Amino acid sequence: MRLLISESQLEGLIAHINEGSKPKQVIEEGWKDVVYGAASLMGIELTGVNAHTAKNALDDIKTIKKIKSTLEGPNVMKVVDTLEKCGLKDAIDKVKVGVHKIKTNFDNVAKGKGLDINLSIINLLEL
Repeated sequence: MRLLISESQLEGLIAHINEGSKPKQVIEEGWKDVVYGAASLMGIELTGVNAHTAKNALDDIKTIKKIKSTLEGPNVMKVVDTLEKCGLKDAIDKVKVGVHKIKTNFDNVAKGKGLDINLSIINLLEL
C-alpha cells in the first residue's frame, strides 16, 4: 500500500515533527502554581490548563502566601524569567506597568480568602 501526500502536507508533517523535538519549558510543580498565580494577578490572560492552575493557586492559602513572599523577595525576577521562557514577551515591562494592579488584585484575593495580609510593592517598583 502506498500513501500519497502533497508537498504542503509533507511540510506540515515535517513542521509537526520538528515542533515535537523542540525542548519544552518545564516548570516545577510547586513553582508552576506560583508563576501562574502571579501571572493571573498581573492580568495576563491564561487559557486552558494554565488558567485552571492559576485559579487553583489563587484558591489555596499556602500558595497565596508563597506568591506574596516571591513577589516581595529576590525570586520576583525568577517569575519574570520563567514567564519569558514560557513565551510571554516583555514580561518585565508588564510587571513594571501593572505594579499597582498586581497589588490590588493580590490584596483582593487575600481578603477574599480571609487573610489579613497585603502585598508590599517596594520590590516590584525597583525592577
